[in-house]
Amino acid sequence: MRIHPETQMSAKDLPSYLKECDHHPSQREINNALLGATKKDFNKPNLMLKEREVSEIVFMIYVPRGTGLEAKNVRKSTWLNPLVDGEEARKMMGNDEVKNVELSKSLQLVFNSMQERKEQEIYKERIRKREEEKKRLELEEQEKERKEQEKKLIAGVGNGEKKEDESGEKVNSGEKE
Repeated sequence: MRIHPETQMSAKDLPSYLKECDHHPSQREINNALLGATKKDFNKPNLMLKEREVSEIVFMIYVPRGTGLEAKNVRKSTWLNPLVDGEEARKMMGNDEVKNVELSKSLQLVFNSMQERKEQEIYKERIRKREEEKKRLELEEQEKERKEQEKKLIAGVGNGEKKEDESGEKVNSGEKE
């Protein structure tokens, strides 16, 4: 659908014009693009747009492929304007292919998701506790070995055995010189 270059269209008709072109942006996207492209106040009651301005607004919302920008980096999916694989979910509204879903199925899906998340947290907590227990046991074992070595060292010194000091020299630990 094209408007004549010299004619103008009302800003109020922009959503229906875009819908006719199989585009379904949110009103907020339209308002932001209108403000960015034309610097005009979208709250004015009788705001008229030229074809050039309408094209600029459309290109701000739907970035042309020739720009090299990816649509997923330009438009973000939100609760009010969901995007599915880069396509607007609003296109499906009112479509016969979209089936009504019972609320119980949706609630069950949410419940299962929450339960799965909670189970994952419990599993991670168990793993963390096992790792802490393993570290604690390793430290206790190291401490036990250190104490046994000290006992052997003390027992060896008491028997008059020659031991090596830190420098590697033989030292007579039990006898007086």
